[in-house]
Amino acid sequence: NGDHRDLHLSLRRQRQMCIRDRSLPSWMQAGDQGLQGIGQIDSVLQAALDSPQFRERWKYTRPRPLLEHLEDPQQLPVFEGVDQEGITLTTTAAPSFCPRLEPQHAPEATAKLCLANTLIVIEVVKPLTEPLRIQHKASSQPVLLRLHPGAEVALEETYAPGEFLQQAVWIELEDGARLSHARNTFEAADWHWQYLYVHQAKHSAYSLHNYTTGTQLRRQDIHLVLDGEGCEAKLLGAARIDSKTTLDQHINVEHRQAMGNSEQKFHHVVADGGKSTFNSRIHIHPNARGSAAILSNKNLGLGQSATINTKPELEIYNDDVQCAHGATIGRLSDDEMFYFTSRGIASPEATALLSRGFLNQCIQGALAEALSLIHI
Repeated sequence: NGDHRDLHLSLRRQRQMCIRDRSLPSWMQAGDQGLQGIGQIDSVLQAALDSPQFRERWKYTRPRPLLEHLEDPQQLPVFEGVDQEGITLTTTAAPSFCPRLEPQHAPEATAKLCLANTLIVIEVVKPLTEPLRIQHKASSQPVLLRLHPGAEVALEETYAPGEFLQQAVWIELEDGARLSHARNTFEAADWHWQYLYVHQAKHSAYSLHNYTTGTQLRRQDIHLVLDGEGCEAKLLGAARIDSKTTLDQHINVEHRQAMGNSEQKFHHVVADGGKSTFNSRIHIHPNARGSAAILSNKNLGLGQSATINTKPELEIYNDDVQCAHGATIGRLSDDEMFYFTSRGIASPEATALLSRGFLNQCIQGALAEALSLIHI
């Protein structure tokens, strides 16, 4: 459709501008973890833009606002906990290593890096005693968090309100590293795009507690790669989408090595006139023998005009695995509503109580207490 053509042309212009002005950051041209040279990035981005997978990812989202604001001035996030022993933070255009770039999955994130003036690099070499906190503002500078072998971190992300918000975060977990990641996304915005990439080495563990509300349009892209033997990953999410608001979530979990375990559990409550899209894909690679992956998305629609799109996917290339996925779309039980109203509880309050109980099944972790403030 027209939006897809606009997305293709706009990102192509962004890519051509990077090449013409030689503005590609030096750290994207060097290092064995990154793409080598401008020409290779050009060809990979072009292939990604032309792929059916790319068009499918943007099927339910109008991308024009994101593209129009990719060049917005980027602001430094607010950090807490970076003065602890064992952690370093640098703001530089030439880090000692660069993010793992997979533009075939998210060329818009690579384009944002092309336009970035600096990259914030956080390295943790040992277990931290206090949480690491990041508050993003408007169009935040890209962040790369790297946990060295054996490091353990509790990461908490929050967001300041604004008109157009966009953030991109890359996370590297080396052997045996453990990260507990909580993020609350409740701020009003005309357009909000979040990109999260997590790469796991062997025996590392990652957990994400992702709590959000809808806004005029909120888009979350999560790409998780279990690239070492014995990785563990758990994703929990709860979302409330009010009337005339939208939430679009796309998740890609890749099992690339043996004996990995992943679990996804997301519950959404969608009000009358709200719109929710959930698309999560589990990809089991040929080398990922003995992997176990579970995916569940449950949705509760309130009223006659709630729009719910849910698409769980499995792509399996190894027979020695255990995988399950499922999705449900339902309404509040008439019997439960009658039970509440017959005991003097008004219908709006009964709806709120039942919805809260439904979401509570996916709520835990460091930022869970803050949810009561916004009545998710």
